[in-house]
Amino acid sequence: MGVSRKLAGAGVVAGLSALALVASPALSSAQVTGSATVTASGSTITTTVSGLNTTLPFNYCEGYVYRGDATIFDRTTKVGEYAITGTDMAKDRVLTGASGSGTSAALARGEYWVFTKCKENGDTAYQVVGQPVRVAITEDTAAVPGAGSVEDFFRDVLNGVLSQFGS
Repeated sequence: MGVSRKLAGAGVVAGLSALALVASPALSSAQVTGSATVTASGSTITTTVSGLNTTLPFNYCEGYVYRGDATIFDRTTKVGEYAITGTDMAKDRVLTGASGSGTSAALARGEYWVFTKCKENGDTAYQVVGQPVRVAITEDTAAVPGAGSVEDFFRDVLNGVLSQFGS
């Protein structure tokens, strides 16, 4: 008799769960759809999303950049991230056909994997839009003017001091 009650209780729970999914399909089918185009230019990566649709109110989208040799995509292989925004990518609204773009910070020459990830309100995990894309940065990052080494700094200071005494 104890087993029958347990089975009956499990059947009630399963039945109520199925009823909840039928009554509120958005709970089981939260999905961000659309397409993502990833390009590399100079030392940056740009992601453009189009046709972005959500089933729940939108939260945000980001481009995630991972090392090109990565086989596991987590914080140990991530080298950067950047926001993807657009005028019709309004937070807390269900999106239909929205578009936007975002560009990474300057990256070193090399290959990278890029994932376009979005979240709807209530998501506990990112939803990947499109497929991961492998891109190559073929130009070196631009040097910051005047940002030399520590040795260069002290050499310049010493030369400045010595120049005060003449030659």
